[in-house]
Amino acid sequence: MVGSGRAGKTSRAPLTSFVGRDQHITQVRAALSQDRLVSLLGVGGVGKTRLAMAVAEQHAGQLADEVVYVEFAAVIDPTYVGQAVHDAVAPNGNQQASLVDTLTDRTMLLVMDGCEHLSSHLGDLVTDLLTRCPDLRVLATSRIPLGVDGERVIHVPPLSLERAGDEEFSPAARLFQTRARAVVGPLEPDEHEAVEELCRRLDGLPLAIELAATRTRTMSVSEMLEGINDWVSVLRPHSVTSENRSLEAVLRWSWDHCTAVEQQLWSQLSVFAGPFTLSAAAAVCGFPDQFEITDAVDGLIQRSLLIRETHHKITKFRMLDTIATFGRRAFSDSGGAPAALTYAQLQDRHARHYAKLAHQLSVDWLGPNQRQLSRQASIMIANFRAAFDHLMQSPDGPAASDMYADLWPYWIGCGRLRESQTWMQRLINRRTAPHARALCISGWTEFVLGDIEAATRQLTASLAVGLNVGEHDPRTEHLSRSLLSACHATAGAFDVARDEYERSIAEVESLGDDLIAALLWENYAELAVISGDLERGRLACVQAKRISRAHREQWVLSWTLWVEALAAYLDGDIDETVRCVLEAWDLKATLDDLLGAAVVAEVAAWAYAMRGDTVIAAEIFGATIQYWAGTDGPLLGFRELLLHRESCVRRIENSLSTSERESAEERGIRAGLLGLIDRVRGVSDELSPTGDSGGQRLESLSRPTAGLLTPREREIVDYVRQGLTNKEIAERLTVSVRTVEAHVSRVLAKLGVGRRSGIATALSGAGTP
Repeated sequence: MVGSGRAGKTSRAPLTSFVGRDQHITQVRAALSQDRLVSLLGVGGVGKTRLAMAVAEQHAGQLADEVVYVEFAAVIDPTYVGQAVHDAVAPNGNQQASLVDTLTDRTMLLVMDGCEHLSSHLGDLVTDLLTRCPDLRVLATSRIPLGVDGERVIHVPPLSLERAGDEEFSPAARLFQTRARAVVGPLEPDEHEAVEELCRRLDGLPLAIELAATRTRTMSVSEMLEGINDWVSVLRPHSVTSENRSLEAVLRWSWDHCTAVEQQLWSQLSVFAGPFTLSAAAAVCGFPDQFEITDAVDGLIQRSLLIRETHHKITKFRMLDTIATFGRRAFSDSGGAPAALTYAQLQDRHARHYAKLAHQLSVDWLGPNQRQLSRQASIMIANFRAAFDHLMQSPDGPAASDMYADLWPYWIGCGRLRESQTWMQRLINRRTAPHARALCISGWTEFVLGDIEAATRQLTASLAVGLNVGEHDPRTEHLSRSLLSACHATAGAFDVARDEYERSIAEVESLGDDLIAALLWENYAELAVISGDLERGRLACVQAKRISRAHREQWVLSWTLWVEALAAYLDGDIDETVRCVLEAWDLKATLDDLLGAAVVAEVAAWAYAMRGDTVIAAEIFGATIQYWAGTDGPLLGFRELLLHRESCVRRIENSLSTSERESAEERGIRAGLLGLIDRVRGVSDELSPTGDSGGQRLESLSRPTAGLLTPREREIVDYVRQGLTNKEIAERLTVSVRTVEAHVSRVLAKLGVGRRSGIATALSGAGTP
């Protein structure tokens, strides 16, 4: 699992080789070495994006430690400009911190692609970032300049149509030959001159050339040349700019060579913002026949009009903005034919589909598929935004509020807290007020962000709105009341919070709402332990774990394990603290829950510092300090927890020199919260199961006994003796396979055996039944 450390890159990998731009790559690289903002300008299809990506790929190490790619084609509303950049530079980072805090001290090349429709807003953002982040460089692609001071503009020309020296082909013809070879193999020598002429007719535009090359599957180059000549001649001078006429001709030509079904799909897919799945395309575009849309999608892919990508075993598709724009215009020209659908109606279908997916995310989140759901939500966020924007303009008042509230797993579970605030502010600004459920989720967001005053205000409003006829929802009411009591608890009113949680839990359980009951039990356990009532907190943890494991749920379970770790720490049981911390941290890493990982890591640092291992404690603090930077404060603002944090800091400072501490913290920053867990687990494996801070090693135990095993290890051993695999054990216990492997490894070390098959024999010899 990769953390939020500094080294690395985030870019969209090119699917084909890069041809004919060596001189331009050198020019852009030289410009970036002198200027911190370089904008590549040119018409659509000229290859600005590929040039920027080639510069980043080939010269990243010389320009910056990191390269991050941000695609703005799917960002329609300027409201999301900052969020799109934040998502790219810190996909698993602190969503609470500002962009400036996130980028401070990071040597980064930020590649911003497709900026023309957002130029004024991006200009302001880039100016602010470059002014306040001295190690940042920006490479932008656009059809117009950003218009800010210090911008170095480089115009990207079409590929050259001239042969250089003894070169057999011009760069433009070489691109065509390369792409055609991938389709049908090498072209015949007698077609070479026709290729050069075709590329001249296409003005050397790379996108036009690549689209034309796909036609070699069904046409000779001479036939293509005749066809493209016809199209260029029929284009009306006022229909497109002269510099785009050749690309327009190829797109119209491609359109005419598509089947009627492919034309319909091409035009309708233009409604999507960002990547989409095949099932989404079928639902939105109205294809009841799965085979029909599959064939049409395959046809568009073969013509290079649609791009297929697979990420985390999820297949998705996307369409270049230039191609989507043509499809949108073709849709309007044809009046929506053959579906007899207006574009506004298509947007309605798109919005309803993604509103339905948001609702399903809310329904399914507290269950066994949270990792997959979080990945799907990240892929769909651009389309969620587009759907929300459309719903905000529709007369259906509650629909936008419903969608906001349904996305609570993305806001809270995946840590997208700042965007949650953005959506809520838009709801507040419009005439139709947010409903009770939306206000509840907004209050929850503010509580997690540490703004207790705002959280109290939103939760109180949720309860007030919920009293209206038709607005009452028991789940929303109990969640709002419980969270409001948690706000009071941060000020020390634990007794009030306890009574409110007990009442809400009883009522939720009477309704049979198990998973919300598990969430409330965890919250209740957390408040009880923080207030010092360890017994009550542990009993609440038992209830939360019982429900979570029955439903194979991991998010609430991971928070419950953190509460158990905190209780063990407060009780002085450091070994149990470490065991719970590692299990909780592993689940947090599986779910990419950075907020949860930060809270869990804090307790881990306390435990290791208490045990005397202040080096690893300092490394952990390095990762948490980076996460909490720019927030209202660590640990959700609970004063009782902050006192333990301060105690840990003192232990580290008293044990290590300034240089040792800073070096350890720097290692933690580089590893990141999710990347540090293996290092922490390795340290834990080396330490004695008795928790001896003097450093007794497992391998020094001459005759291990069954009494060395923890309750969880005994549970796993029982499954091992039944013949279950690590994967099967993980499914039974609702933990990750890595957690089970770590437990089995510790059991083997404690029992002094090398294989799983030796566990039963060793335990029998130790008198264990």
